Amino acid sequence: MTQTAATQLTELRMLMRETIYNNDQYINLLLNYIEQLFDCTSINFDKNNMKIDIKIKKTIMKKAEDYSHNVMYYYPLICQSLMSFLNDTSIRNEITNATDYVKYELIRSNILPLFNATVLLDNIVVIQL
Repeated sequence: MTQTAATQLTELRMLMRETIYNNDQYINLLLNYIEQLFDCTSINFDKNNMKIDIKIKKTIMKKAEDYSHNVMYYYPLICQSLMSFLNDTSIRNEITNATDYVKYELIRSNILPLFNATVLLDNIVVIQL
């Protein structure tokens, strides 16, 4: 990744933090989109650390290896949740009002590098925004 690309991604992350992630209504909307795809017992947003903790239900897992997924298993679900969130009219309008449609499209096309995810204790997924 070039310095220009890294700088651009940093700017996009900051834009999302300033316009979207600091708004409780938008965070609740994001959590709702995530809940639709994850079968979870709890989902929490830590505003100080800009992260989402998702606790996956163990009861839906038949065998231990079924819930011992690595983070790559969850990336498609996370991406789909974030894309649904970004496609929401209120989010699209907020981003384009704060900046422009080009930045909105950059965010949509660079969704993967705009977050980090890890798996803890087999059934906890952490998304760092």
